[in-house]
Amino acid sequence: MNKNYTSQKKIQTKKILYNTLLGTLFCLVANPLFSYQQPAQAQTDAYCRLSPEAIATKENLRQAVLAGNKEAEKQYQNILIQHGREVNNCRLRNWPRTQGIWLRLYPCDARAGEIDRILDHVVNKGYNQVYIEAFYDGQVLLPAANNPTVWPSVLRVPGYENVDLLAESLKKTGVRGLRAYAWVFTINFGYTYSQLPYRQQALARNGKGQTTLDVIPDNASLHNQLGASHAFHTFIDPYSPEARQDYAVMINEVLKRRPQGVLFDYVRYLRGVGPDSVADEVKDLWVYGEASRKVLLQRAKNEAGKELLTRFLDKGYVTSEDISAVSDRETPKWQNFFSPATTASATGRLPKGGSGRQVWELSVAHAAQGILDFLKVATKPVKQK
Repeated sequence: MNKNYTSQKKIQTKKILYNTLLGTLFCLVANPLFSYQQPAQAQTDAYCRLSPEAIATKENLRQAVLAGNKEAEKQYQNILIQHGREVNNCRLRNWPRTQGIWLRLYPCDARAGEIDRILDHVVNKGYNQVYIEAFYDGQVLLPAANNPTVWPSVLRVPGYENVDLLAESLKKTGVRGLRAYAWVFTINFGYTYSQLPYRQQALARNGKGQTTLDVIPDNASLHNQLGASHAFHTFIDPYSPEARQDYAVMINEVLKRRPQGVLFDYVRYLRGVGPDSVADEVKDLWVYGEASRKVLLQRAKNEAGKELLTRFLDKGYVTSEDISAVSDRETPKWQNFFSPATTASATGRLPKGGSGRQVWELSVAHAAQGILDFLKVATKPVKQK
């Protein structure tokens, strides 16, 4: 064989190999984003926050996916898993083991890639749980085209009727290693509920016939005292069967999106301000709703007890004359035995330590029991999942 030919062929082969390597190197330099094959270990600090470099790499991939680059999609998914694992491992080593954040989504978050951006930011900051607000201020985070509840959808923009922000956000938390819970108002049904003409009987009312909207109007002074607006707050009668049914429909729709669990907020009546923050007479209590009053009177064990409770609710107090009037044929009774006091005060009302105190305590217990009963009914489908 000709030695010159062999040497020339070797030189030509080396030249081709050199050009190939040079071309590959040029591609890697020109496209550093897509040379990324395996995500490097994302360093976390003492607060389990990801490093700026790791955050930047992930954001570049997210932007590439938004631009339609198919090659970046798998790489983006891989880095999401990697970062989620890093944060969760860090939380196992550092206090607090659980660090959660409330997340309220708005119509603008329906834009492409926006939920990804938000959840990436949550992970970047070292959180391992997120509480997505699914029912608040009289709105539900359900698609307008599939919302069987009595409340309007958060997203009411034309063209977005089928966008399910709750389902989408819950799905995207999983790949990031986030535990996601639905967060819901409980006794506070929101202003929109108060505007339903066929739900007026379901609203909580005090002895003056006022609803919670009547008692505390929204104003700047109140906002400064409580740090929150009451313009969208309407509390319901927890004994109302209509309110319980409306709430059950909403909870079941939320559960269809399969959150890790449900967090219940506003498990209480309206909190008053100043002197009104303390209820010192029965007419201050939210037990005058149609259903609540009915159930309270049903707690009487006999007609005398029912009549005395009726007088107590109507007047706000009972006197020795009231007791005498209802005790002609039987002693008033309800869940606990009621023994009429023998000594009346100078005003004619029963002393605080006597029967007046007993009917007062019964009314307070009834108000508290309404909240507990409502919560028990509301949480039942959650516990069954």
